[in-house]
Amino acid sequence: MKSPITKLSDLGIDLDKIADPAIRQAITLLFNLVEEVSLDNDRLRSELQASRDEIARLKGEQGKPNIRGKNRNDISSEDERKTDRKPPKAKGSKNNRLTITRTEVVPINKSDLPADAVPKGYETPQLCRIWSIPLR
Repeated sequence: MKSPITKLSDLGIDLDKIADPAIRQAITLLFNLVEEVSLDNDRLRSELQASRDEIARLKGEQGKPNIRGKNRNDISSEDERKTDRKPPKAKGSKNNRLTITRTEVVPINKSDLPADAVPKGYETPQLCRIWSIPLR
């Protein structure tokens, strides 16, 4: 994608090479008009965004947030970037500390199952709900 043209010199048009002074003046006026319209368009876009934000605020919603960039120092090497991060905390397994206190078989009525239900074997789930009340 090409970058937008912001100056007359970006077009590569030399007005001094145009021989007819009337055409040169007309092109200059057209360029000036395009510049005015472009500036007016930018102003209207910002005004429209401000109006949208105000409408959203009046509706109780949030307007467009003002996102500012982080003012961090330039980190040029990979080693300097790695020193800024903290190492992740290691989480241990809880299964070796838990004890199974009871086993419960849940009966299922086969008429409640769909007609195309096929048994696929058994799986032993471990449900763990921790209460502060001990079971006696």
